[in-house]
Amino acid sequence: MSLYLLPELPEKSLDKEIFPLLPDGHEETFDFHGHSYPRFVNISGQSAPLFSGGIVSALEIEQIAEGVSRAIFDRHRGKSLLIIVVLEGARPFAHLVEKHLRCMEKEGALRIQFSTVRVSSYKSGSTAVEHEVVVPLTDQVGERMHDLSCYDAVIILDDLIDSGATIHWLVSSYLLSFGVLEKEAYFMLEKRVQRPTQTRQEIDCITPLIGKIVPDEWVVGFGLDLALPDLTPKKGGLHLFRGMLPGGIYAFNERIEKELFQICKEDPQNIQEQLGVYLSES
Repeated sequence: MSLYLLPELPEKSLDKEIFPLLPDGHEETFDFHGHSYPRFVNISGQSAPLFSGGIVSALEIEQIAEGVSRAIFDRHRGKSLLIIVVLEGARPFAHLVEKHLRCMEKEGALRIQFSTVRVSSYKSGSTAVEHEVVVPLTDQVGERMHDLSCYDAVIILDDLIDSGATIHWLVSSYLLSFGVLEKEAYFMLEKRVQRPTQTRQEIDCITPLIGKIVPDEWVVGFGLDLALPDLTPKKGGLHLFRGMLPGGIYAFNERIEKELFQICKEDPQNIQEQLGVYLSES
């Protein structure tokens, strides 16, 4: 089996039928399931498109989840598995994978438990920082886990592999104390970026399958988001575009990034009023 489930994306799609949130003439919004999704944001008196192209369609997301589930099932028949979902980004992808795995589980010869861990590795936006466990490894009923030696294999599910720093840290540092023998990692997407040799080798050793390679763009939707500064006193703040967007996953228009963040700081109510349908709490 190839490492990648779907062919590499050579460039962003501009197909508005598949990715309806792309700017189309002078229409400011797109209506979907009773919600109105803005295509533009007003910054400094000018209207700027939110997205510069489509990255992964909703159909492809479903294909990736099904393919990852089948790969896990075929590789681990007869085993007891713990699947670790890296929060928050991987949660939507994990829900799809779990749906397919539960159907396959009925075929027998597979025992699955899901768990979660939340690691802080980014500040507002996309600036990497040192890793910190915000919520430790927790099982499905909310109990903290300490010993994983009862499982035949541990599988990490994540939405995106970028620099590889987070998965490298989880495997080489955090999981070492849990008695994990066999471990694998599956990713919905991978950005084509340069990685340190040690990180690249470690990822190659533990990753049987990745959904798709995408350009080194700021991608949003279906777990992938923009963290907004100073919008709320709540711990974790608010995030733009984390939910499922009509059409799938998009490339964010990075040309308006700095201006958007500045408006978030100076006039957060403005952004909440314009883009409230895109906001999610962490």
